[in-house]
Amino acid sequence: MATTVHNPLKTYSQQLLLQFKKAKTTKNPALYLYTHNARTPLFMAQSVTRILVNLNASPNFESWHKAFKKVEDALGEIDFYDVTIKSFIKNKLIKKNQIDYLIKKKNKAIDKLNKKLIEKEFYLSVFNQIILANELNLNNTLIINEIKKHIAKEVNYISEFFSQFPKSFNNMELQVHELRRKLRWLSIYAQSLNGIIVLKKVTTKYEWEKQFITASEKTSIYNNLNVVKNLNNYIYFNHKVFYALSFIIKKLGNIKDLGLNIYLIEKSIRKTHIQKINNVEEMAIKQLQLNTTESDLLNDAHKILTLFVKKYSIPQQLILK
Repeated sequence: MATTVHNPLKTYSQQLLLQFKKAKTTKNPALYLYTHNARTPLFMAQSVTRILVNLNASPNFESWHKAFKKVEDALGEIDFYDVTIKSFIKNKLIKKNQIDYLIKKKNKAIDKLNKKLIEKEFYLSVFNQIILANELNLNNTLIINEIKKHIAKEVNYISEFFSQFPKSFNNMELQVHELRRKLRWLSIYAQSLNGIIVLKKVTTKYEWEKQFITASEKTSIYNNLNVVKNLNNYIYFNHKVFYALSFIIKKLGNIKDLGLNIYLIEKSIRKTHIQKINNVEEMAIKQLQLNTTESDLLNDAHKILTLFVKKYSIPQQLILK
């Protein structure tokens, strides 16, 4: 009996090929890709190639990974400004010239991606190359074992990274956001590998359950993984740890968003005020109607990660033997 071919990267590339071909026919391709959620298949494809690059499977994977990452990062920048503008525009304390400044930043990000798309001929050759590369088949016991080892290394690196900041954080982007990214990849792998990772129910009662698992995690569509039968091998994730991972990613996301909102408003104040402002952060917090500072947010992130990563070692319990 022939081995079933399992190639999620080809699936995502086929989706992207259709989206980018359509985008090419529009007046504003970057905006089309953003509004039609091209980030999701880009994230998925980037996730798969991120693993394959680390497995040294083929020299092509690195160039493919760079292409996916470049476009996804560009769409992420557009999303960052778009979401914040929609939020800030409802706030009467934030001045029109500050909003205009952010709109200019968003339009600049859109223009930059449009130029890149034209320069790279919409990456159509990349997608076609992947689709035609029929040798990639992840339904292989040895490959899946190597993927499992790689994910275990990433879990260990999360602990190592956090150990660099034993007492506190002082940078939202380079510390909190970066740690969230590392945790989020574990969750994205579970989706992007499209059936290789299986959630296994465990009966163990953990001390941390009530704090890190809520009804939201149990019912989230993102925590329901696709099931593919008859693969040669699987990677099993502890379902309770996976739910806790979802919780911490969301929690850190909220903290990160507030911190970056403060930063963005501070920047808009500096760029739109002729006179120097003595306490820009105070003005930004007042405009955002917050009762917390960036320092408070950094402390909140450190406290919850101290529990999640250090005290309870929750990530270390993700992969089941």
